[in-house]
Amino acid sequence: MAGTNDRHPTPEPAEQVISRVLEPGEKILWSGRPHVEVSMDHFGQRRRRARTVGIPIIVIVTLWLARDQLGLASLEGVSSLFSENPRMLLAMMVLVVLIALVYVFKVDDRSRLERHIRSLSYAISDRRLLILERDKVVAAYTPEQTRRPSLHKRSPGYSDVIFDQRSSGEADEVTRDPVARERRQIGFKALPNAQEIKQHIEEWIDDHIRETAREVADFVKATPCRQRRDLPTGGRRIENLALGLKLDAPEEWKVRVRMKKKPQGKIFLDKENWHQESETGAWNLVKIEGPSRCMIEVEVFETMPTVTFDELAHSKLADSITGKIIESGTDCEINGMRGFYVTRRNDLQMNPDTNSVGIGAVVAPERHTVLHDGQRQIFIVSTWPEDSEDLKRAVEAVVESIELN
Repeated sequence: MAGTNDRHPTPEPAEQVISRVLEPGEKILWSGRPHVEVSMDHFGQRRRRARTVGIPIIVIVTLWLARDQLGLASLEGVSSLFSENPRMLLAMMVLVVLIALVYVFKVDDRSRLERHIRSLSYAISDRRLLILERDKVVAAYTPEQTRRPSLHKRSPGYSDVIFDQRSSGEADEVTRDPVARERRQIGFKALPNAQEIKQHIEEWIDDHIRETAREVADFVKATPCRQRRDLPTGGRRIENLALGLKLDAPEEWKVRVRMKKKPQGKIFLDKENWHQESETGAWNLVKIEGPSRCMIEVEVFETMPTVTFDELAHSKLADSITGKIIESGTDCEINGMRGFYVTRRNDLQMNPDTNSVGIGAVVAPERHTVLHDGQRQIFIVSTWPEDSEDLKRAVEAVVESIELN
């Protein structure tokens, strides 16, 4: 897929490069490279010619204009000038060496950008979107991390498939470094079949969600008809005897716990020091995370209610961060505990690695549920991919399994 010419050897196949950085069991679904000439088109022929002859012309014109002042009317004048001013001779030699280095080692912007483009390899694996510079992975995205892919036209017949971008400060906005500008947009670039690759990425995300749902199908199926004391098929039980808390979760989902100082609704500085459930130490907050942005977070405090429905439903801060309300209920009941819930939706997603915000490829509504048994308050945060009823049901099954004894 990469363009080549007589000055550059045929590059190693992208699939061969990618295969060296795969995780155990990871498989390549597609691989490719950017078209080099198309990627370089925006530099233009005029700029290339200017770089080729520009620096020597500048040197020659400068010496010619200064010939009278410097006494350069004849070769004898040149020799006399340099013999009387050895430092000027040294400066001229350094200038010539610098110009030679530019042409021999190609450290000018165009050459740097061309080397960068030629170093790139792209791949869609069964787990990640991968971008490599030579043999180094510079970007790796799971379906949950990926932004909604978009097409950016590069030139007739060629486009970029962009799925993230790096944030840029004021200084970066005016950078003249072409490599830095090229790296700002993250994706598969200068492809002749960009529309096909964009569709491939979208199907890859959908397949990931469907596979996640298949993995928890037994857990979801067993939940409605099980006895509360029985563990559902494909599930694991999480218990905190000190709190009297018990809940079930899909067996493969990640579980972490920590101690929180104060309940939701109280303002304080909270340091997130997560550890495994099996490790020793008290905890009152458990976080269960699955693929495809499935998540349940449960905190338990012995306290009078600290959160009201009005506070939850009419929060301007929540509107701006979590999104607008799409569903709510003022009277819900789970295993004898009564309360309320508010569900919000925001298709924007923050990427902490690139420090930028964009539309997520997997949009996950966020539900806040508050329950109280007269003595203890439970605050629950849950998310799931909005396009999967099966995974929504799996997340709800975890919430519905919560008990306090």
